[in-house]
Amino acid sequence: MAKSIPTLSSLELESAREEFKELPRLLELPKAQRFLNSDEAVSFLGLRSKSALAYLHAQPDGPPFVRLTARRRVYALVDLMAWAESRKTSTK
Repeated sequence: MAKSIPTLSSLELESAREEFKELPRLLELPKAQRFLNSDEAVSFLGLRSKSALAYLHAQPDGPPFVRLTARRRVYALVDLMAWAESRKTSTK
């Protein structure tokens, strides 16, 4: 038995057209940031351990983080990427 193809009424079609008019505006909104936990940040930065990340926090130019609670830190992926990029050097 062949399936019937659903059709839209003219009212539903007009409503859909109105919603698609909003699409370009919606695409301009900022994307939600992706946050990494400590383990993910260690992996992303290529560090050996969480203690290496903790050491970097003690430095004045350590990676930026968000303190959610007294014990929980998260790292915005875009911030880690910018921080790593800022540490590039041209010397060997």
